[in-house]
Amino acid sequence: MRVPMARHLIVSATQFEIQPVLQRLDMHSMFEGTQGAAFRRGSQNVDVLVSGVGQMQTSFHLGQALMREQYSSVLNFGIAGSFRPQFAKCSLVHVVQEELADLGADDNGRAIDLFEMKLLNRNVDPFQDGVLTALPLELDSISDLPKVKSITVNRVLGAESSIAAAVAKYDPDVVNMEGAAVFYATRLSGIRCASIRAISDQVGPRDKSKWDIPGAIKNLCMKANEILDELLEQN
Repeated sequence: MRVPMARHLIVSATQFEIQPVLQRLDMHSMFEGTQGAAFRRGSQNVDVLVSGVGQMQTSFHLGQALMREQYSSVLNFGIAGSFRPQFAKCSLVHVVQEELADLGADDNGRAIDLFEMKLLNRNVDPFQDGVLTALPLELDSISDLPKVKSITVNRVLGAESSIAAAVAKYDPDVVNMEGAAVFYATRLSGIRCASIRAISDQVGPRDKSKWDIPGAIKNLCMKANEILDELLEQN
């Protein structure tokens, strides 16, 4: 009996972040004129989901994609902010842990999360002590990347007070806006996942002149294409 070829799903919040990958897959024209979320089935056993920014859009559209197809792996590519100087602008990291950093309540100036509010159990699947992890995808092409902890936020951190509070509570390496949704969905679906982020900026008071998004995306997509080469070679 013929074994079906593995199929892989790329997830990115925006088309902009993976434009060079779309060109490599000859899928650029399929996304022209698209605004917001879009799913496209590719011809090289690779599908692409532009999920939209944030946990809400990512959760819905990724859930829809996982119902359409049985995937061997999910690859989450995007940019992130860094809390640590060793993860400099345009460097790449492999996110292996995600925490929900701002989903909860403001308790008289103190942020409390859903675990502290007793609305979620810290140790009920897919959480382990309040942390989300991916089912690991073992690839040589990502073995050289530093493994980091991330927090997922609904609002980009841009004030010293909120940054300090997040660092004190979660001790994160990087921050993004979709990662927890991807880990939650793939873990519960039993699908291996790798989340690769390129650092666009050092977390601090909002100053876009200090960001390097084009440089981050260039390095991200070079690594993404290397990962795709390895995956497609295995098919």
